[in-house]
Amino acid sequence: MKTTELKPLSIPRRPKWNDSISAKEFDRLEREAFLNWRRSLAIEEEKNIKLVITPFEKNLEVWKQLWLVTEKADLLVQVIII
Repeated sequence: MKTTELKPLSIPRRPKWNDSISAKEFDRLEREAFLNWRRSLAIEEEKNIKLVITPFEKNLEVWKQLWLVTEKADLLVQVIII
């Protein structure tokens, strides 16, 4: 398999919520959005054998927690170590 140039990976986006959406329906929308994101990630993994995706990045519950924290936070800090 040929290694291609790396492109930035996207992050899963939480669907927009409104009062007309039930909790069950919103859960379905979250899962659907996450599965679509995972499919695109799997395609990138197949294209590039050097791409390593951790089990945490593939876990919907981890993303749900991150979504909730970022919605409630006043400030986010990202530390990047090169």
